[in-house]
Amino acid sequence: DKRSNAMAVDFTKQMKRDFTILAPDIFPTHMELLQEVFALHGYHVEVLHDEGPAVIAAGLKYLHNDMCYPATCAVGQQLYALTSGKYDPHRVALIQFQTGGGCRASNYIFLLRKALHNMGMDYVPVISLSFGGYEHYSGFKITPLMLFTGLRSLIYGDTLMLLKNQCLPYETNPGDTRKVIQKWIAELTGQFRRKQGLTPKAMQKNLRAMAKDFHEIPRTPKDCTKVGIVGEIYVKYSSFGNNGLEQFLLSQGCEYMVPGVLGFFQYCFANIEMDHKYYGGSRLKLLIGRKAEQIAGAWEDWLIEALESYPEFVPPISFEKIKALADRVIDRGVKMGEGWLLPGEAGYRRRGQPSCTDDAEHIQHHAEPARARKGQHTPGRDCQCAQNAQRGIRREFPVYIGIRLPLFQCRRAQQKQQAHQHGKRDHRHGAPTGALRGAEEIARSPGNRRQIRQPK
Repeated sequence: DKRSNAMAVDFTKQMKRDFTILAPDIFPTHMELLQEVFALHGYHVEVLHDEGPAVIAAGLKYLHNDMCYPATCAVGQQLYALTSGKYDPHRVALIQFQTGGGCRASNYIFLLRKALHNMGMDYVPVISLSFGGYEHYSGFKITPLMLFTGLRSLIYGDTLMLLKNQCLPYETNPGDTRKVIQKWIAELTGQFRRKQGLTPKAMQKNLRAMAKDFHEIPRTPKDCTKVGIVGEIYVKYSSFGNNGLEQFLLSQGCEYMVPGVLGFFQYCFANIEMDHKYYGGSRLKLLIGRKAEQIAGAWEDWLIEALESYPEFVPPISFEKIKALADRVIDRGVKMGEGWLLPGEAGYRRRGQPSCTDDAEHIQHHAEPARARKGQHTPGRDCQCAQNAQRGIRREFPVYIGIRLPLFQCRRAQQKQQAHQHGKRDHRHGAPTGALRGAEEIARSPGNRRQIRQPK
């Protein structure tokens, strides 16, 4: 709007050479790779890792108290960095990522500028990084090559995250998994500097080598409670946003699963087609969205193929399956706050076989109120939790923590089935009590965390 444009400061070509661009830490691991992608194109981006009450206080001091918690965290990190004394405010710029949806995140840019005005720092440039190109700057431009390279780096980050989550709880020698992660971050950033590792052949070679290195980590088979995490994109991935949820689950002997970041971008690409279906618009934009989704699907296939030689690792299922699961629960025209993606992610199980005869029916069963579905859902005869034959590590995820979303439970099939179906429930909300409510409290309140019981 006019007021926002009046407050905007151009990021010039001179600034590109001399300024440091401060970015909030949204995706651990991925951000280290994206940082190198920016460097390849001449931008000095630094990812902020500040956490704690002082950062939250900085966000609350300059933002409206009705803004969402991700805004307080992400914007708070940047405002705290400006006042920490570590950076010269006259030689830094701030960057925020925008998808352009109906979320309040679309207002982060204006919020930052208003906060800077109140701090007397109107001269600090604020950059919007978005697909829509909502703002233009003389010294900052996302070229198609830069965008494509950044998206390619996401599949590497997803692979590291996926394999880390499956190795960390079982490693025999603590620290081995972290060493492999650091090795590959160094290797990949080195390749990026040499303009390598970004062709289809090189990407497939790297993915196979990464899987091999994680495969060689000594692990001790043991029973772990399996927890899946779905929710709003910032809180789902950022340890600052979710109050160290992953580390807490690991300390309780849990294996946790977080869907890949590439899936969020596939979701954005898929929404282009839905927008065209419901609202019309440019056919060229539709074709670009379809092509982008097709390319991202090919990268996803490379990851799945790289893990085929290592059956102890459970690969992600295809994004097409996630869409099919979501279609059984909600229309894909519902997009606000990652809309249909969340029930789709909650419904899938990184398994070779489903936990129920029909995964979509299963998740829809849990999404409906208890009084409306009493006695309607019966798992099929073949519904079972698959076992890893080589290592004896169970991969089912009997508990899902939904961050800012109703909690969904993927039950362990045919184990204590009657107890699950006829156990105590909160009839006001149709929500299971006991273990699930304990999991919900873990996600919501660090002061009321309960121990997660190991499976017998």
